[in-house]
Amino acid sequence: MNMPKGKQFEFSPNQIFGKFDLFCRRISKLIDLFATIQQFKTLENHNLEGIEPILKAFDKYKTFLQRQNHRLLDYTTNKFDRDFVEFNVDVSTVESELHDYIDKNFENITNIEESLKLLRKFKSILHRENLKSGLNSKYTVLFQNYGLEIKDIEDQYVKMKNNPPMVRNLPTVSGSITWSRHLFHRISGPMEQFPQDLINKKETNLKRYVKMYNKIGYTLFSFEYLWRQKWANEVEKAKAGL
Repeated sequence: MNMPKGKQFEFSPNQIFGKFDLFCRRISKLIDLFATIQQFKTLENHNLEGIEPILKAFDKYKTFLQRQNHRLLDYTTNKFDRDFVEFNVDVSTVESELHDYIDKNFENITNIEESLKLLRKFKSILHRENLKSGLNSKYTVLFQNYGLEIKDIEDQYVKMKNNPPMVRNLPTVSGSITWSRHLFHRISGPMEQFPQDLINKKETNLKRYVKMYNKIGYTLFSFEYLWRQKWANEVEKAKAGL
């Protein structure tokens, strides 16, 4: 090109790189295929309740593809490519059922920490984008439920702070401190498990729950501090009396 009057070196990029590109595309499809199979195999190993019909449906489509006896690295024939497209269509149907299954697991949230544990389990297993995006939205749902739990704990504190429920045989001071620590654990346990980027979001509802958490956390800390001070004063009085 620097010597336009001279003889030019002409070549066909497709002729040189075409086969290599075809081979790379085939490898990409195989990586996706094996990752999908591994995803459902891992789901099976976790023995999740009620997931058997979904696993059986996937196994049927996987077995059908296996019986075609494709030479997987033979990129010169497109028979595998056609069957792979059909397999992905079938898998999308199974994943739709899996998505519904996941939704049902988060319809009735009774324990925030257990739900967070289940969500982390799903996130460690599922890799396909349509499933991962649905899982991320569940964090927001759980955080909203968590906000309701914080409000419930705050109400319990206001109602019982002057007469805390005591564990049997515990003195008043240690019993009051134990009660406040129990309430604090109920709010701090889940908060430590939520993703930091979710907590830092600027959405109004989520920020309100974070403020509620900080407020009741400080209140419970102050409650325990006052009881400790009261106990320390009583000890000093007892020493002075001796």
